[in-house]
Amino acid sequence: MDTHECPAPGCGERVSFERFACKRHWYAVPGPLRAELLYEYRRNFGDQGYLDARQRCVDALVDRR
Repeated sequence: MDTHECPAPGCGERVSFERFACKRHWYAVPGPLRAELLYEYRRNFGDQGYLDARQRCVDALVDRR
């Protein structure tokens, strides 16, 4: 199974590994953070820059609650 759970608190929707979050929560992340995450994903998936950008996106979803 090539999926993971959407990182938005309480969502639980399964999304493919190529995606950060479900569609609803992806667009809930502010545009500049989405752009940063995509840049880091394409640049070098899994490196510290990507992990930091991913965490900022998760934090943005948590702060929306």
